[in-house]
Amino acid sequence: MYQKYEVEEDGILSADFHSSRSWILLGHRSGEISVHDYGIGNPVFRFKGHSGPVRTVNFHPSQGIFLTAADDTRLKVWNLDTRKCIVLFKGHEDYIRKAIFHHTYPWIVSCSDDCSIRFWNWMSKESLTVVTGHIHWVVDIDIHISRDLLVSASVDNTVRMWDFSTLRNKVAKKGEYFSVSHLFGEIDAVCSHQFEGFRAGVSWIKLHLEQPLLCVGDGKVVRIFNIDTLREVRTLLGHFGNIASGILLSGIEDSATYSLVTVGADKVIKVWSLRSELSIETLPLTISPKSIVSTSKFGLISLATASNLTVFKLYKQRPVYTVYKHHLYFIRDNWVVHYNAEKKKETRVFRLSGIKNFKPASLSYNPSEHAVLVNFSRYDIHAFQLYFMEDNVKQISPRIKKAAGVSATWISKDRFCHIELTGQGK
Repeated sequence: MYQKYEVEEDGILSADFHSSRSWILLGHRSGEISVHDYGIGNPVFRFKGHSGPVRTVNFHPSQGIFLTAADDTRLKVWNLDTRKCIVLFKGHEDYIRKAIFHHTYPWIVSCSDDCSIRFWNWMSKESLTVVTGHIHWVVDIDIHISRDLLVSASVDNTVRMWDFSTLRNKVAKKGEYFSVSHLFGEIDAVCSHQFEGFRAGVSWIKLHLEQPLLCVGDGKVVRIFNIDTLREVRTLLGHFGNIASGILLSGIEDSATYSLVTVGADKVIKVWSLRSELSIETLPLTISPKSIVSTSKFGLISLATASNLTVFKLYKQRPVYTVYKHHLYFIRDNWVVHYNAEKKKETRVFRLSGIKNFKPASLSYNPSEHAVLVNFSRYDIHAFQLYFMEDNVKQISPRIKKAAGVSATWISKDRFCHIELTGQGK
């Protein structure tokens, strides 16, 4: 893990990343709201916004506003520049567990311990509809990025899927919608399905951004459902403690694939491949975490514990590279790629082999031998490989397949040195 910023403070209950700035929004148990710039490592502002613990915060994806909601049953929308409250919503009768902006419409969706879900319009400053059906506290919600679909998780041990296309048709009047009527008119949000059979209690839910998948945290396991077929398609086992939270993050397996990252009471972070249903990485922690939040644009993760909040990256996003004159060699998707700056031409040279779960750490090029040393690491395990490159040959076997060493680099035309685990060069 590569730590970027740390806030040493008790009572941080919620966090959210800004979509373009290097800012993170925090909600505190004291009712205060703060924003920190993790890029330069300084706080931006802090003020008292609620009379109770702030359990949820959310930046708008494109507008200069953010929302906060707390145990005082108030939901507030703030101007990011002036720090003034521009909208105050009252309606929930108990603690507000979560509130999020809709991706397209000027809506806010919130859930509460009063067993209800509410839709608000922050632009017209009015309540749109109240959704009921759960018989216990609603602890988490998520909105599909492209469909009129809302999922909610409750302490009643159920996950409900709601179709709010009727509400969208009333406001926008475009596209097809699913209509169910009763004595007093059409129902704005219809429960299209209810997932049951959870054993340890549902603690969090997350909709996949591209595939029709729903991830549900059920105690120590993650259950994955297909929202089209309404069947459970995968079960992820591996945590030895209850899973506190889960996020979807791209760029781990490859640049276009989303992987699931979970954090549990067993003090580990696990990275899951949704294609193979296997844990591809396990990162140990020293203290028990409470929640985890991510931003897909920067690949950052915030991890909240009882005493602090840490912003970090799981892996380096900047490619491993080395430069010789106008030649740039770098590693992308396990390929060594050559870029000629004079000709402005990019060429794949060869594919790395035999590294499995190791990540490239550094690259060293020898122009005399036309060879590269590639250093790999995984946790505290280090290794390196030696390749001699040949023109128009892309299936090259390493001359040194995998040798133990912290770091290997060229020191002359035909010699290289590597540092052993004891700290001695060889």
